[in-house]
Amino acid sequence: MAGPILALIIGASAAVSPGATSTCPLSFPQFWTMFIRSARYQAAHTAPVLVDTRVVDAGGGEPTLARTMVRRERLAFPVAVVPNGYVVLTRRLSSHSREVTVSREDTDMQVRYTFHRQGCWTLVRRDDDSL
Repeated sequence: MAGPILALIIGASAAVSPGATSTCPLSFPQFWTMFIRSARYQAAHTAPVLVDTRVVDAGGGEPTLARTMVRRERLAFPVAVVPNGYVVLTRRLSSHSREVTVSREDTDMQVRYTFHRQGCWTLVRRDDDSL
């Protein structure tokens, strides 16, 4: 089910206008540097609806995944941060998709951000795997 939802959101992301404050760098590393430094740039490069997944520990049982669809105007920016001491790994999913994992060694803290490029890079999904 996540496939069709993600495809729907990716299609919708084409309507995101980068706005007057943004430029579209040629490389993903350049884009990521701009994205992580500015809440305003993040807002301009986030899909109209973000797939947001979190691990929920209800206590007494196995943690479960909770997936919500969050409209961009309801998000608090910045949605992506990299505190000092955290590790950032980028993985190429396809020629037009990247996944960035932000984690801290020796902890359960890990958040993955998925970007799709259709015109310019756009954040389409955030997965918080932290307990």
